[in-house]
Amino acid sequence: MVAKAVPEHVRWAVERLSPGPDDQLLEIGCGPGVAVALISERLMVLAGTERFDKVFAMNVNLFWVRSPAKELDLLKRLLDPGGALYLFYGYGGRRRQGKVGENTSRIPEALTEHLTERGFTVEVQPGPGMVCVVASLQ
Repeated sequence: MVAKAVPEHVRWAVERLSPGPDDQLLEIGCGPGVAVALISERLMVLAGTERFDKVFAMNVNLFWVRSPAKELDLLKRLLDPGGALYLFYGYGGRRRQGKVGENTSRIPEALTEHLTERGFTVEVQPGPGMVCVVASLQ
């Protein structure tokens, strides 16, 4: 099912996550679920875990349009020591014009500010028409 039409930017995002067979993952705002479906092909799906190795979100505006302090504090409690938060923004392909293109260039800066304020170390990884911001606890 998934192999037929997975957009390149979703494949890139899953490669950044590099899910291992024992990783506990949490996706925030799964939309149509293409990324989680691609990941579930690689992993055994378990429900009921309380701590996660990796938490990820694709194009979830909550993290950059306002201060997400409350949500980031919750994620800090949900992440295992050594775990990471992966925030992906963009839709692949060429850079878009207008407001979407403007926002894409502002997102890494806003995310970095919000994440470091909450005690995360941040790494920005540019990709094909998108960006991945990886946040881990200091």
